[in-house]
Amino acid sequence: MPRAPHFLIRHTLLAPRVLGCAGAHLTAKAVHHRDRLERRCVMVMTIRVISSRRGYEYLMKSVATGDTARESGTPLTRYYTETGCPPGTWLGSGLDSLDTGHGPALADGDTVTEEQLEKLLGQGVHPLTGAKLGSRFPRLRSPAERIAARIDQLDPALDATRRQNAIDEIRAEEIALKPKTAVVGFDLTFSPMKSLSALWGVADAATQELIVQAHHAAMRDTLALLEQRVSATRVGKGGIARMPITGVIATAFDHYDSRAGDPQLHTHLVVSNKVQGVDGRWRTLDSRTLHRATVALSASYNAFLTDHTAALVGVNWVEVYRGKDRNVGWEIDGVPAGLIAEFSRRTTGGAGEGIATATQWLIEEYVAKHGHAPSKTTITRLRQQATLETRPEKELHSFAELTADWRNRATTLLGENATTWARKLRARGLAEAPLQASDLTPKQLGEITDVVMREVADRRATWTRWHVHAEAMRQLMPLRFTTTAERTRVLNQIVEHAEAASVRLTPAYGRAVPEEYVQTDGSNRFQGVDQVMMTSQDILDAEARLLTHGRAKNGPRLPDRLVKRHVARKVQGVRLAADQAGGDHRDRDVRAQPRCARRAGRCREDCGAAWPAPGLDRPSREGLGDRSRAVSDRGRSPRRIDRDTGGERAEVPLRTRQRPMGPAGRAVGDRRRGPPRWHPDPRPPRHACR
Repeated sequence: MPRAPHFLIRHTLLAPRVLGCAGAHLTAKAVHHRDRLERRCVMVMTIRVISSRRGYEYLMKSVATGDTARESGTPLTRYYTETGCPPGTWLGSGLDSLDTGHGPALADGDTVTEEQLEKLLGQGVHPLTGAKLGSRFPRLRSPAERIAARIDQLDPALDATRRQNAIDEIRAEEIALKPKTAVVGFDLTFSPMKSLSALWGVADAATQELIVQAHHAAMRDTLALLEQRVSATRVGKGGIARMPITGVIATAFDHYDSRAGDPQLHTHLVVSNKVQGVDGRWRTLDSRTLHRATVALSASYNAFLTDHTAALVGVNWVEVYRGKDRNVGWEIDGVPAGLIAEFSRRTTGGAGEGIATATQWLIEEYVAKHGHAPSKTTITRLRQQATLETRPEKELHSFAELTADWRNRATTLLGENATTWARKLRARGLAEAPLQASDLTPKQLGEITDVVMREVADRRATWTRWHVHAEAMRQLMPLRFTTTAERTRVLNQIVEHAEAASVRLTPAYGRAVPEEYVQTDGSNRFQGVDQVMMTSQDILDAEARLLTHGRAKNGPRLPDRLVKRHVARKVQGVRLAADQAGGDHRDRDVRAQPRCARRAGRCREDCGAAWPAPGLDRPSREGLGDRSRAVSDRGRSPRRIDRDTGGERAEVPLRTRQRPMGPAGRAVGDRRRGPPRWHPDPRPPRHACR
C-alpha cells in the first residue's frame, strides 16, 4: 500500500546555503538569536554594552564610602567592616597610551575615582588631564529636546486645533523611535561558578583571599587573551580593515554578593571604547569581533579559573549535568548541591519572586495568549524580562555582615561549622597532579580534536575559529595544567588540527594586500582568520544526499486536481504559502518556515485530509506530529539530526501498518554520535556534586 509523504518539517536550519528551497536561507538575525541562546548556557563571563551614564554610575555607588586609596594587591578583607565594595582599579596594557610625558599617568592597580570615570566614559577624554582622545562622544538629544525643536519649527499660521494635532503627531513619532545612545564601553562581568562563591563565602579569611587571587588571575589571563587575539580597531571606508591597537583601557570593580544577598564573588571589568591604534590615532574598539569572541573568552576564563584554584586552593572540579541541550557545567567536588541551591535565591526565589518562577509565569501567559509553546529564543527573551522584573534594589552591607549571615546559613544546612567544613574540603588535596603540554601524546591530542570536531558539527553547519576555540576549551576542562601558557599551547595545537580537518567555505582574499596590512599569522587586515567560515566534508556529503532525495519524484502521487483543491482552501483563516504548496509534488521534502503552530498544523491537516481520498491509508495525527518534531529543532545540523534519530528516522504510524522511512531517512548518514566529552581515562564522568 502506498505511504504518506515521508516528512513535513516546520522549520529547520539545515545548511541553508545549498538547500535551494524557498525560505531556507539562514538570516543574520536568526544566527544572532541562535548564538545568543547558546551564550546563555553556562556562561560565567557575560558582556553588556554601556551606552549611558547609568551604566557605570551603579559601579561607583556600590563603592565603600570613606575609603583611602586602594593599593595594588590590597586584599578585599581590608574592607571587612566598611559598608560597600572596594574601589575599582585601573588595568590593561592600553594605560601606557595615556602617558603623554607631560603629566601624571595611570598605572595598573591605581584606584579609580568618580571624576576619572566620568571623563573617560562620560566625555571620552583623558581621565586625568581631560585632553581629547580622538572625537568626543556625541551628545545625542533626548526625546524631549527633539520634540521641542520640531514644535518650534511649526508654521505659526496654524490654528489651535491643527497645531495641537501636529504636536500630538510629533510626540507620537519621537516616542516611537528607538533611542540613540553612544557606546562608551563594555561591561565584561566575570562570575566564578556558584560552588566556588559558596566556598569563598563561608571559608576563613586566608582561604577567601586565595580564592580572590585565583579569580583575579583568571580574569587577567582572559584580558590578556582578549588583547592579543580580539582587540582591534577599524579603519578605512565602512571599517573595511582592522588595525592592531596598543591595548585596552579597563577598570575592575569587585562585588561580594548577588542582589538577593547570597555569596557571588564577581568582577565588573569595564573596557573603554576608546583605543589607540598602532598609528597613534584614537578610535573606537571593534565591537563586532568582541561579541563574536564572548563565548570563547568565557570558556577560557572557566578553564583558567580551574587551574588557578587547583594551584592556590587545592580543590578538584567535577562535571555537573545541567539538562538537555545545555553545556556541561563544572563545580567544586565536595560542595553539596543543597548548599548551591541555598545560595541561589536570586534564581529560585524565597517567596515566588525568583527568576525561575517569574519565567514560568511569563511562559504560561505566552501560551494562553498565543495558543502554543514559546520557542527557545522566546523563552530566552522571557527569562531576560523576568530577570529585570524581579531585580531588587542593591542593598549595601559590610563584608563582615554578609560573611556572618552566610556562615550561619551554611552551618544550619551542613550540620557542622561552615568554616570547619571548608577547611576539611581543602585538606582533601588534588586528585591528580597538573599537566604540561608535553604530557599529552599526539594520539591523545588527535582524540580530543576528533571530539571537538564532532561537537562543533553537532551544533551548527558552519563555524569559525572562535567556535572551535570555545569547544576546545570545554573539552580540556577535565585536565588541570601547571600554567596558563601550558594550557594555551595545547589549545593552539587542537585549534590548528581542527581547522586543518575542516573545509574552508570563505574564499581567500583575492586582491593584492600591501605589506603593512599582512599580519604575523599570514592573514591580512581585510580578512582575519576569525572571519573564515568552515564546515566539514561529512556535512557537505549529507546535504548532497538530502538534495538528491529531495529532487526525487518517484513516490506515490495524488492527482493534481485533488492537490489544488485542498491547497487552495482556508482552514481557520490560514492558507498555505506558495513555497509550501509547491512541495506537494515531491515524495520527500524539506520545509523552512517560521515556528507557527497554526500553519504547521495546516500542513499536517492538508496531508491527512487529501491522502485517503484516492483510497490510500491516512497517516495518524500522532504520526505526522512525530515526523515533524523529529527534525524541527532550531540550529540543528544534518549530523545532529542523524545523532538524535540514531541514523534512521522514526516511523510514521499508519492506520494499517508501520513502515520504515527508507533511504530518505538515512540521507544524512549512518554514523552514530561519538563520546560527548573527551576524558583521559576510561572512567565515566561524574555528573553531580557530592
